[in-house]
Amino acid sequence: MITPSFKINLIFSILFLFAIAVTAQTNMNTVSYGNNKVTGNFLTVDGVKQYYEVYGQGEPLVLIHGNGGNIAYMKPQIEYFARKYKVIVMDCRGRGKSELGKDSLAYTQMVKDIVAILNYLKLDSTYVVGRSDGGILALLLAIDYPQKVKKAVAFAANLTPDTVGLYSWNYAEVIRDRKHADEMLSKKDTTQDWKIIQVSSCA
Repeated sequence: MITPSFKINLIFSILFLFAIAVTAQTNMNTVSYGNNKVTGNFLTVDGVKQYYEVYGQGEPLVLIHGNGGNIAYMKPQIEYFARKYKVIVMDCRGRGKSELGKDSLAYTQMVKDIVAILNYLKLDSTYVVGRSDGGILALLLAIDYPQKVKKAVAFAANLTPDTVGLYSWNYAEVIRDRKHADEMLSKKDTTQDWKIIQVSSCA
């Protein structure tokens, strides 16, 4: 026989669990990815500050965004993988909160930045997932630093580093943007960060 007190306890238990679920969902939706004061940190690499965030527990998994992106672009992937893995996600050099420095932007330098962050966190043999330029970085990380990579997934990465990897309209767009950035830099225009556009068009 179900007593009134049992019904009351059951109702309170259901309400309590519902409140926990709502709170957890709310907290997830209010996380400021790419600007998280709780889990975000900077590491100086070759005199240039690089920003990264860490989420979740478990085996380490590195997420790498594409050209023009930043940590916030990887929100769906962060929230999915952080359920099972310790997710390390960074603003690649010159993106988000990471500084560019004075040198030209190069894939090799960005891979070096990632390795520096992994070394600082004392992480080896990580899973790596990269999108677009992040896919290229994932492949280079696996090639040049195989001890750091357990498995790598690269999607939307170029098969070749030359114009074969671009549609003709895309190539023309890149050339146009680079030329415009060069002109604005020569005029010392400050309406945008033209240096980022300039170096990104040849990354």
